[in-house]
Amino acid sequence: MVTSQARLSWEESGAGMTLRLGGRLDAHTVSDIWNEALNGLGAHTRRPVRIDTAEVEYCDGAGVALLIDLLRQPRSPEAGVSLGETPEPVQRMLAPFQAQDFADGFEASRPVRPGLRRRLANGLYELGLHLHQQVAFIGEATAALVHAARHPRQVRWRDALDIAQEAG
Repeated sequence: MVTSQARLSWEESGAGMTLRLGGRLDAHTVSDIWNEALNGLGAHTRRPVRIDTAEVEYCDGAGVALLIDLLRQPRSPEAGVSLGETPEPVQRMLAPFQAQDFADGFEASRPVRPGLRRRLANGLYELGLHLHQQVAFIGEATAALVHAARHPRQVRWRDALDIAQEAG
């Protein structure tokens, strides 16, 4: 059983603040420090913060999510958050992700309303599709009735009447 926990500490330096993370950053341990890290960022809004992960022993997807969340927090340009010393395994885990890709500030684009010609074409297509489905249903129902009339002993009439009554 692994007993190592995630560790978090803040250090003040002349250039700003350093957030030191250590231990195991995994799905079982990051929840213990996530809010504390966010609160620390909120307490130091006017100073740049460097995240030092040199003492991280293990990092999984939850640890990467914590780091990305810390890096994407909205801050002024002079008080940004950056990664400092990072072990090779953590760098490999972070490589596919950019904090900017997860920003909350994007605006959803307005849906483009199709032109009249496109709306008419779509309407006609849907009308044709529904007509085809109705004709197919009527054809299958007629074929089933003809088969039942030719072979009345193959039909379970009690079940058919129960279903007809249930359908009402």
